[in-house]
Amino acid sequence: MPSHTIERILRAAWRDYVAELATWVTPSWQPAVLWVAHLPDLPVLDSLFKGISPAWTREDPAFAPFARADLHEHVAELEASPFAILSAATDGNRSLAAQWLARWRTLWPRSSDRDRRGLDDLVSVVANHFESLARAGLQDSSSPYRHDLEREATRMFRRCAGTPAALFSHLTLVALDLERMRGGLIRRRLFDTANLRKAA
Repeated sequence: MPSHTIERILRAAWRDYVAELATWVTPSWQPAVLWVAHLPDLPVLDSLFKGISPAWTREDPAFAPFARADLHEHVAELEASPFAILSAATDGNRSLAAQWLARWRTLWPRSSDRDRRGLDDLVSVVANHFESLARAGLQDSSSPYRHDLEREATRMFRRCAGTPAALFSHLTLVALDLERMRGGLIRRRLFDTANLRKAA
């Protein structure tokens, strides 16, 4: 199975799980939960917004409508999609992740100060994780950083039980599990492919 197919299946599994989780929450929180389903799509969307359509996107049902050879059709499809809100990131003033986060915050319903503080704390924990990864050297393993994020998300899940922060902490932990699985599957595929080439 090609690595792009593995990643497509895992992204679909993530979207399905988030959609299922959204049915467990009150209607006012469903849009914020469903918006999280698009997080793994951001790197691909970044390319698509720049007019770059990797060949494999034509085989992915989530991205095929935007993977047009004609740039005008490509842009028109994106602008008519739920991702249009992210297009402001292409002006260079904001990253796609920052644009996604800004939109996510607008989807939070009116809630208590405690609930919002919990969500803000989780945002800080995840932001610190990515800042640490960005500062890491090329030879550094990402495992310790992921372990730190897992520990912090678990702590928040327990401390914020019964609040929206617990729900999104849970999703953070599920995302880490899927990321770990993705890494293992891709490494296995590359390792097996390398061995087959040597055997040939």
